[in-house]
Amino acid sequence: MDQAFNAIDPGRLRNVVQMFWDPLPSNDTTRNLPTWVLGKSYKLGPRAITTTTTTTTATTTISGSDGSSRSTPKPPEKAQEPQQQQPLLEDRQHAQPPAESTTGHHNPSSQEPPKVDTSKNDASDVEPTPPPSTTASTPAATASTAAQNTQQQTDTPPESVTSSFDSTLAYEEIPNCENGGWPPAFLEDLESRIWMTYRSDFELIPKSQDPDATKALSFTMRLKTQFSDQLGFSSDTGWGCMIRTGQCLLANTKLFLTMGRDWRRSQGGEGPLLSQFADDPRAPYSIHNFVRHGSVSCGKYPGEWFGPSATARCIQALANAHEPDLRVYSTGDGPDVYADTFMKMAKGENGEFHPTLILVSTRLGIDKITPVYWEALIAALQMKQSVGIAGGRPSSSLYFLGAQGQNLFYLDPHFTRVRLPYRDHPEEYTEEDIESCHTRRLRRIHVRDLDPSMLIGFLIRDEVDWEDWRKAVKHVQGKQVINVADYDPLVMGEGAIADVETLSDDEDTILDEE
Repeated sequence: MDQAFNAIDPGRLRNVVQMFWDPLPSNDTTRNLPTWVLGKSYKLGPRAITTTTTTTTATTTISGSDGSSRSTPKPPEKAQEPQQQQPLLEDRQHAQPPAESTTGHHNPSSQEPPKVDTSKNDASDVEPTPPPSTTASTPAATASTAAQNTQQQTDTPPESVTSSFDSTLAYEEIPNCENGGWPPAFLEDLESRIWMTYRSDFELIPKSQDPDATKALSFTMRLKTQFSDQLGFSSDTGWGCMIRTGQCLLANTKLFLTMGRDWRRSQGGEGPLLSQFADDPRAPYSIHNFVRHGSVSCGKYPGEWFGPSATARCIQALANAHEPDLRVYSTGDGPDVYADTFMKMAKGENGEFHPTLILVSTRLGIDKITPVYWEALIAALQMKQSVGIAGGRPSSSLYFLGAQGQNLFYLDPHFTRVRLPYRDHPEEYTEEDIESCHTRRLRRIHVRDLDPSMLIGFLIRDEVDWEDWRKAVKHVQGKQVINVADYDPLVMGEGAIADVETLSDDEDTILDEE
């Protein structure tokens, strides 16, 4: 019996439970860890922290009161967790890497993953007000009040965390309990990212006539093609999630370039971008064109699940064909980026640097991500050049776009919606069309539960951005997930062979003369 229980995979069991019960995650406001979305960090302000830590005392004091008379809340005790973070921060500051690497990153594994707070405390939205005092104006009372304020400021965790990556910390007031205690600006940023999901009822993608095509499909898809999708596929449910997360990565890259990193959904204007990802062969980045290129260049049949490498090659080919101002550099099947080949692609013949999307297809373990990579992987999402990660689950891709502690936030493509139509005039998109490409639904997963195969994306805007990114990936905590070298050994090898051949010719000439 014990052996049977030990054989159960907790991760698989958790996934089954989440199919029926998947509550919204809550933010542990007492710990106040920064929340990250593609290189930007959000954090509750000191007022929210102080109010949260005194909630229990305030609730006890004003129980049964109408709120007109309140007791002064007790200051947080030294044993409370926010007061314990300061020594850890000081220890980490002494252990920083060399000066050139101290412009950024938060060490995610130095703190435990945030605890999910499912309790709702009505007092957390109210800042307790001390009762009026007749002695408040005396010098002694003034000095006492100042000392108490100083003590509270000392006990409050620092507003920024020493990090090896630059970030913009947005401090928020007390969060709405209905939002799980998350900073409102964090949720607005999350909702503003483009979200691509399964679609149905689009123009048929014909089945391949290759006899081996059926063998490449999953068991479920083989059954569907025998009984329902005999001519082709009008939905990508069950096989298109990696393509959809690749679309997420590319769409948000283009969104940053055209609308800016600080664009928010309330500003509107994303119609022209969405039309390029419509579920129609006329759209350059439609699932039809991903499948077409995957079939021609990657050996992927319609209805077959794509991997990170095939998705990267499709993104590169489609972008090169339709984007005059965006270049795509793909590492192939490894984590190595070579400066010489990158600069050659980014600059082109005229020497002018073009914004370039770096796609790193990598595998960071066998069944799970090896723990030595955890910190560097989370740090990748904290870099200002980050445009997200596609992959991360076995044959079930997700789009990761943020982190808190050792948990990653993601957009899930496994929801089937009616096709996104192609519009000749993007302003004709309905609110329903646009809303289907955004979500405020927060989902998170611990880094230990990720599949090690993934596609990591970075947008390099100029040469300064390139140099900053090189330093950032080099000076991460833990083991690097990306390697940057000056020269591509294959290119150097070709040059070395040419030199050897030239030298051999010269030697033969000398011998002939002798």
